[in-house]
Amino acid sequence: MALTDIINRITQDAEKQAAQLIATAEAQAKERINECKRELKIRSKATQEKREAETEQYTLQQTQIQKFISDQKLLTAKRAALASVITQTKEAVLANEKLRAQVYAYAFSKIHLGIERIAIAKADMGLLQQSCPIEPSEVPLGTCIAYQGKAQLDCSLPIVIEDIAQANEGLIAQELFKGA
Repeated sequence: MALTDIINRITQDAEKQAAQLIATAEAQAKERINECKRELKIRSKATQEKREAETEQYTLQQTQIQKFISDQKLLTAKRAALASVITQTKEAVLANEKLRAQVYAYAFSKIHLGIERIAIAKADMGLLQQSCPIEPSEVPLGTCIAYQGKAQLDCSLPIVIEDIAQANEGLIAQELFKGA
C-alpha cells in the first residue's frame, strides 16, 4: 500500500468520524432545541393561564367595585331624600301650631317626673300642659328647655323630630322608597 492510499484512508476515516461527530452533535442540538421548545410551550401556557386568571380576577374586582360605587350612590341619594323629608317635616311642624303642640306632648310624655321648670318660646307658651312653671323666653319658635336640677334637657322641636326620625328611620325609609 502506498503512502497516498494510507493518507487517503486516514482522511476518509477522519472524515467519517467527523461526519458522525457532527451528526451526533446536530442530533443532540436538535433534541435540546426541541426540549427548550417544549419547556417554552409549557411555560407560555402556564403564563397565559395565569394571565387569564388574573384578568378574570381583575374583571370581577372591577365589577364588584362598580356595584359598590353604584350602591353607595343609591344609598347617598336615599339618605339625601330622607334628610330632605326630615327637614320638610321640621319646617311643617314649626309652621303649624297644632303640630307643635303634638310634638311637645310627645316629647314630654317621654320625660319622667322631675321637671322643675320649662323655658319655651313665647309663641309656644299655650301649647304645653305641664304642672311645673313654664317661663317664656326670647328664643326662636320651637325652642324648649326642660330643667331637672342642674340638668338641662333640650326639648326643642327640631331635636325631638330628629330623634323620632332616627328611631323610626327604617320605617320612614321603607315608606319613602317603596318599590325602589
